[in-house]
Amino acid sequence: PHASSSPSAVSSAKDVGKDDEESEAKRRKLEPDLPADGLEAIRMRMEARDEKRETLIKKCRDGQKAAKQAIYALHRGDFPKAEQLLSKSKNCIKQDLLPIVEEEPPLRYGSFSNVLEEFVEAKLFQVWLCGRQAAPHDAVTDIPSCTILGPEDFDEISATPEDYLGGLCD
Repeated sequence: PHASSSPSAVSSAKDVGKDDEESEAKRRKLEPDLPADGLEAIRMRMEARDEKRETLIKKCRDGQKAAKQAIYALHRGDFPKAEQLLSKSKNCIKQDLLPIVEEEPPLRYGSFSNVLEEFVEAKLFQVWLCGRQAAPHDAVTDIPSCTILGPEDFDEISATPEDYLGGLCD
């Protein structure tokens, strides 16, 4: 006799079919039924967030580059250029970057945090050299003021203590 005609083989085939049905029923219970409009809303939200992220990354480059160039200008003793570049970096942070980060807080870390650290470093260096109230640029001496700003001096750009320490350590 063939194995397929035996009573145990027939019983076994029924069990396999039953197992498949049970597995399918369990799978359906685990997979939520999401309406198509719900999935579309999620997709649109993710696309919008990705657009904000891309915009933030591109604009961060401008703010970080200006802060880095300000540091180079300070090393060269070009204080008017450094002031101009620091102003450009600060405006970028406040006008272009902060609104995006306030709308999408998870984007605060990464590129945005890096530009804050670079700005903090540049501003700390400027104040170290020139003092809190930078004197007219023609009156700047070769003796640094040795003034140190604290973390609270960067509240205007929403720098965290971590951003401050990153800038200070650089």
